[in-house]
Amino acid sequence: MKTPLHLYRHLIRHAHVLYDDLARAYISRYIRLRFESLREVKGYHQRKHLKEGRRGLSVLQRANSGVYPALTKILELTYGRTGRRRHELLKPIFEYPTENTEPLIPGVRRSAPPQIPKPLEALLQWNNKKGPVLPKIPETNNWGRPFPKCREANLRWRHLIATVKKCPAPLPLEEHSRLERLASGKETPLPMRRKVPLKVVIPERLTSNTLGRPRNMSPRAWRRHWSNILARSPALKYNDQKEIFQVVESDVVNMAWIRPLGNPEEFEGWQPKPTKQKGP
Repeated sequence: MKTPLHLYRHLIRHAHVLYDDLARAYISRYIRLRFESLREVKGYHQRKHLKEGRRGLSVLQRANSGVYPALTKILELTYGRTGRRRHELLKPIFEYPTENTEPLIPGVRRSAPPQIPKPLEALLQWNNKKGPVLPKIPETNNWGRPFPKCREANLRWRHLIATVKKCPAPLPLEEHSRLERLASGKETPLPMRRKVPLKVVIPERLTSNTLGRPRNMSPRAWRRHWSNILARSPALKYNDQKEIFQVVESDVVNMAWIRPLGNPEEFEGWQPKPTKQKGP
């Protein structure tokens, strides 16, 4: 794969056989936009981006083979836990209109504390259930003097940036409800167009203990992956009566339970065998 076109075809081919239809569409679109933006790049930068593309191809190959770390990375990119889509989901929250705050030091514009938008405030309160949304400002410094206003402004901005980095991006309500149905087994992804299965050959150096081993993905394993993503994926909705933003959490458990086979009537009267107590 020395040419960009050859690498592009391999990436699109492996992206089109992902089991999750949303991941299939998002990764394919991301690859296409990425290659279109770097079409005019030549020389050293082209070789650098080709190396990154080969690394991404390795991730797709391992994800299609059921390697858990690679599959988790693909799902996190698709549902906005990391990467570009996370910034796209957080952008309308940051652009929500807010009131301008007065600077702590009169005449110094840089001393103005950050103004947290209402949807972001609700999201931070949900994420920081044990920690405060606003930092605790000391009254005095180490020398017993009043705490400087410039340091207070810097402390507020640093605390907000640190909490936003840890805060998950909210999913749209429709996508959040669909992810719930996938995690609970009520819905399955749309089938892929490819009729002949794609044979994926992974080198032995990419199947080490640190990178994971290939697995045959069962429906229960897929529900478990979707449940783990759902546990870190809230949604926001506006309450018209209270005029506040509320965070929507999922009732689906983090782990997919094994569904018993047969009818409950067939197990009526059954009792487990008593366990033997170990001696001292």
